[in-house]
Amino acid sequence: GGSGSTPQKKGIGQRIKAIFWKQIEVAPPSPEKPVTTRAGKKGASPAHQPPVVTGPGAISLGGAGRPTIWSDVKKVELDTERFEILFKEKPKDPKVKDATLSPKRQLISVLDNNRSRNINISMTKLPAARYLKPAIMHMDTAHLTREGIETILKIKPDDEEIAKIRAARNEAGPDVPLASAEEFLMTLSSITELEARLKLWHFRISYESMESDVGNDMMYVKGALHTLEDSDTFKNVLGVLLTIGNFLSGKQYQAFHLDFLTKAPNIKDNSPHKHSMLYHVANIMLDTYPQCSNLHADFADVHKCSKMDFSVIQQTLAKMEASLNESWEHLRKIAKQDSSRDLKLQLSSFLGDVMERIQVLKTVHRRLLNRYHRVLLYLGFTMQDARNMKMEELCKILSEFSLDYRTIYDKVVTSRRKKESMRRRQKTQGELITGRRRKDQRDEADGSTVKSNAVSKPSAPTANLDSSLLKDEDPDHDQEDSLFETIVRDATSAKKVQDKYRRKRPSKRRKTLRRTINSEAEKDAIEQALKEQGQKAS
Repeated sequence: GGSGSTPQKKGIGQRIKAIFWKQIEVAPPSPEKPVTTRAGKKGASPAHQPPVVTGPGAISLGGAGRPTIWSDVKKVELDTERFEILFKEKPKDPKVKDATLSPKRQLISVLDNNRSRNINISMTKLPAARYLKPAIMHMDTAHLTREGIETILKIKPDDEEIAKIRAARNEAGPDVPLASAEEFLMTLSSITELEARLKLWHFRISYESMESDVGNDMMYVKGALHTLEDSDTFKNVLGVLLTIGNFLSGKQYQAFHLDFLTKAPNIKDNSPHKHSMLYHVANIMLDTYPQCSNLHADFADVHKCSKMDFSVIQQTLAKMEASLNESWEHLRKIAKQDSSRDLKLQLSSFLGDVMERIQVLKTVHRRLLNRYHRVLLYLGFTMQDARNMKMEELCKILSEFSLDYRTIYDKVVTSRRKKESMRRRQKTQGELITGRRRKDQRDEADGSTVKSNAVSKPSAPTANLDSSLLKDEDPDHDQEDSLFETIVRDATSAKKVQDKYRRKRPSKRRKTLRRTINSEAEKDAIEQALKEQGQKAS
């Protein structure tokens, strides 16, 4: 075909592949404006002008009469027969449905929907299957964490599920793949002694945290018992409460039960302020034992023991010992199936060390329990009460009492500081003002002496007058002074009206002309000077 010719279809049924592009229909040039050649002659369109394609959507490219890149594009000769063969659309074979094949990929699935969904969700939190088996076999924490071990223990397969999956695979054949949940369970079933390995590994990872929790709790108990035995502030507070209680009851007792500490904040006096008994205890403590604290700061370990259960420590130790015995059994099972000597030695050494440390913790716990009973007897409990009193109950009573005592103690200290500050201010305020006035009087006397020596006129009343009233006799300068005084007077009067209700702060060394007028002679001298200034201005 020639340039710009359209390929002809060869034969019936042969079609060329369609090209999906956006075509542009170029509008022909306006007939009112004929095309002008380079020679300046009006004539026909040049040979390289784009072909005119008319249509309802035709547009004009490049604006009115402006050339575009398409005006310079040249067409080439094309071997249409070759391109017809290359881009011929092949006929599509009709699809024949095979009744033996399923439209979807066939997978072996024997688990119920809920079980399969739970396994698939748990798999998202675990490493890939190719890393899972080696990590469990070597107990590698780099690929599997404590949370991952707990997840596998929850979804591990049982013998019945493994039997169903194997039966379904044998029935379907080796070519049919397993579903994701079934494949995961089969991977886990290939690990020998899976449950024993996971439980032993879990105990190895979680033992340090359990030991740390038990050790911290026993340290708090030890600190609380030490505080109750050695706190001087606590002893002094109990002594003041005993003294007040003996006075109010009219009898002399040697001790009282510590449950009275919960009632002391509720006992009020008959004053208008209705102060509690702790208010008077705090005042007596400040007067008698000023070196004592507010008691709440000394009971840091007591506060922590009030929020814990001492019996949980014994339960945790029993649980750790039971897990240790189970771990020995797991290690024996693994040793029969696994030939790795290094892993056996590491686990045996770990379990032996744990056994010794658990024995130490049990010994410390027994000694703390005996010491707690001795402290109860030291605080005045009977043998029967000491057996029934729990550690957390006693610490809760003492913690709440120390909080109430600290609140009132701080209020009393703050009130005393305010009263002391007011007393000092009232004591020294008059002396400070008197000293300042004396200093101002000395400064005024010194200034008057300097001015009287500097002025040549003998008249004393005119020594403190403004220099502008005496030294300048120029008429122009006097007029400027008069104008300036008028402006200042008007501005001052306006400012007084604005600042009527504003209290002005007195200056430290303020000296005005009004304060220098002390006698009738001074007033006469000032009036005479003002008259002379007015005559000069006129």
